[in-house]
Amino acid sequence: MCLAHGGCVYAQQEFFPFLAEVTGDQVNVRSGQSANFERLCQLNKGDEVVVLEKGYSWYKIQIPPTAKSFVSKKYVQYLGQNAGGVTAQRVNIRAGAGIHYTVLGQLAKGEQIYIEEELDEWYRIAPVAESHGWIIDKFLSFKSSDVAEYQSSMYVRPSVVEDMFEPLEEQPEQEEDAVEEEVAEEQETENFFAVGYIEEYKDKDNEGIHYKIVENGRSVCYVQGVNHMLGRFMHHKVSVEGTVNKKLRSKYAYPVIIVSKVRLML
Repeated sequence: MCLAHGGCVYAQQEFFPFLAEVTGDQVNVRSGQSANFERLCQLNKGDEVVVLEKGYSWYKIQIPPTAKSFVSKKYVQYLGQNAGGVTAQRVNIRAGAGIHYTVLGQLAKGEQIYIEEELDEWYRIAPVAESHGWIIDKFLSFKSSDVAEYQSSMYVRPSVVEDMFEPLEEQPEQEEDAVEEEVAEEQETENFFAVGYIEEYKDKDNEGIHYKIVENGRSVCYVQGVNHMLGRFMHHKVSVEGTVNKKLRSKYAYPVIIVSKVRLML
């Protein structure tokens, strides 16, 4: 039975969640189960993480406190002193400042966040326990089955937030309607899966679409995502997972997919 040697976490059966220790230096935490997903941060030997589940050779972990995560300003009421309150249900936390970045988790209406940086339309926020990343399994070793103490120490909200938080004020009717409408558009999602070859898509008015999936000489769908990552798979057969961009449904002959996962087909 192997518990904590050579990157082996459990030999035969794993019980989640558990506390694990990083076994190498400059180990990448990514937003998905592939080196092609966004890098959220790096960890070093001895750092601890909470492992939630396993997918192939990757472990899903609670996002480390050093990782970057972002929320759209549209769904945050600024409360002062770098504190914010979430104004809509199921607000996505993303790996970058844009809707094409991978979703790391979601926030509920009324939750408190700590704002670390203000961008044009986005806030970079302190990571919350409900968001997650991925690490290759060989860089983790089992440490403890008791994760409660670690979670309480790593993800406590800054005291300024708890001291000052009050119930969110009601938004003006017009603004509230606009927020709810935008949230509904993002969350009424339709999942999509396709297999084919990634080819370049060229169009003057391309809505940020630079690639498409082709199978047997026919287009299957257009893809939106992190373009420098998608470009690495040019002319290779892949499987893609994501959600249909409903805003562009009437503009294109084939679905436009906001990609969340790309896998190379061998």
